[in-house]
Amino acid sequence: MLSSGDINLYSLFVERASHIVKPAGVVGLLTPSGIAADKGAARFFRSIATTGRLAALFDFENKKVFFPNIHASFKFCALIFAGMQRRFATARCAFYLHAVTELKPPQLADDTDASARLRATRVIELSADDFRAVNPNTGTAPIFRNALDAQLTTRIYRSNPVLVRHVFAKEHDELTGATVDNVDAIEREERLFPVRYLRMFDMTNDSGLFNTRAELQAGGWYPVAGGRWKKGDMEMLPLYEGKMVQMYDHRAAGVTVNRDNVHRPAQPFDTTKEQHRDPDFVPPPQFFVDAAVVGEQMTTEWILGFKHVSAPTNVRTMIAAICPRAGAGNSLPLFAHDANDAAAVPQLLANLNSLIFDYVTRQKV
Repeated sequence: MLSSGDINLYSLFVERASHIVKPAGVVGLLTPSGIAADKGAARFFRSIATTGRLAALFDFENKKVFFPNIHASFKFCALIFAGMQRRFATARCAFYLHAVTELKPPQLADDTDASARLRATRVIELSADDFRAVNPNTGTAPIFRNALDAQLTTRIYRSNPVLVRHVFAKEHDELTGATVDNVDAIEREERLFPVRYLRMFDMTNDSGLFNTRAELQAGGWYPVAGGRWKKGDMEMLPLYEGKMVQMYDHRAAGVTVNRDNVHRPAQPFDTTKEQHRDPDFVPPPQFFVDAAVVGEQMTTEWILGFKHVSAPTNVRTMIAAICPRAGAGNSLPLFAHDANDAAAVPQLLANLNSLIFDYVTRQKV
């Protein structure tokens, strides 16, 4: 399970331990935290977390406390799991720990209310059903900073369907005769909304397709309505980036380029109130792309996009908007739809920009 793809050396020791442990025995290892979060380890972690074999997962940030010669941001975990025939009702989990003492129950006053107690509790008990519910497609560990976040998030996931659920084919287990999920073989997809994920252009790999305003002018192109450029029967469309979009607003900012800024020459500048009042105003992009190339990936006149670059410390973590027919860089992933499914897309947009969805997103990022 761990010896395929891009192999990290520690994963071979984890897999070896899982093979030699007795059926009713227990393994305890210190490993990089990627064992519970990386895509390459998803199949293994899913096999222990969603079957009740996971006993504990304690995730630490190094902060130069545990290993002084290793970078402070390095994350490692204490991983404890059982053999094929032993099960635990729940797994004890804690994340972003900086000291072993944080695993102790919090010392609180007797009159502390229930929510405050949960917020102060770092060690969380998660069942196999919790792991299946919160990360059904990847099987990786849900990361919560306290018991209140865990309680709220797992309740939300149990009460609501996910956007896309992968139903995996089954793989036979040689040791027990049981079946386990094979994350590499998807049997079918169950979709809540009729949309598909689309990453249209990569800002580095596809840069040869991009044109600046100066290049278009030099090549005989001329601007027309909607921020487009024409030359004969050919057409260029604006290339939207995440920095240009805010909630429900695809005209939030334009892009200006400062060549003296070596690391980040392209910077956004906010659209003014006067510009917003003008229905014909289109914020100037950094680049333009061939409409024919866009048409190979997008068949509708508008599309739903969201900002890829975000953080749980921002005012909003999820920011989504309806965007016009245009190119989109990798910082603005899209949810493409067919013309006859257009009515469902505004409903999805409202869900993405809701406070509840933003709260759950913060637990993931």
